Amino acid sequence: MPLNITFTLCFILIVSGKVPHVFSLHVLYKITNSWIMRWI
Repeated sequence: MPLNITFTLCFILIVSGKVPHVFSLHVLYKITNSWIMRWI
């Protein structure tokens, strides 16, 4: 799944309030971390 689509989905979830903000940040951190590890 493209990274921008993943961020867009997470953003929509945050805005709609279906996902706690802290949990969303944690997921975004793990996604970003995995992509950084993949590129390194």
